Amino acid sequence: MDFNSAQNSYPYALERQASLLAASLRFPEPSSGRWLLRLVRLPVKGRETIIDLENQNNRCVVTVTRFLKPLRQLWEALDRPSEIPRTTIPLEISMATLDSNDALFRETERGTVLDCINAPIDDSALDHYLIFFTDTIDCKIAAITDPYKMRKAEAWHRIINRSYGAELVPPRRCFVEETVSVS
Repeated sequence: MDFNSAQNSYPYALERQASLLAASLRFPEPSSGRWLLRLVRLPVKGRETIIDLENQNNRCVVTVTRFLKPLRQLWEALDRPSEIPRTTIPLEISMATLDSNDALFRETERGTVLDCINAPIDDSALDHYLIFFTDTIDCKIAAITDPYKMRKAEAWHRIINRSYGAELVPPRRCFVEETVSVS
């Protein structure tokens, strides 16, 4: 799938919904030496989450946006509108400073995000992950579907796996509301 077709695919359309609701991005000033990474995790089962990492002169700030109710289910139930009203879905947005030894910070500094392949599949029943990265010199936008089924997605594996540790640093304020049926 070429990049222009990918932009109109299900993963990118769902990511646009998530990003419209998420914390705002603070782009680095040109030639500042700073960078910004956004990782969007949109699994079929599990919590949809956005992790933003900002390098601010050897200080790293992580912002985590958690969707407290399933975004994908709501978007599908509303027949995939171009924009979900903000008040429709509860969010938790939290921030913290990450240690420079954090695994996701180190992978980003190493340039691993620039090796992430763009391999989205236009299918609503699969797990989707997207990244946006800029250091004001390079820019990377990529999406992948079901990366753990692809050997050539090692960079994605490294970024996604390390994001779970970074996500735990900011304090939790809210908890997911889900009903569990017991048979």
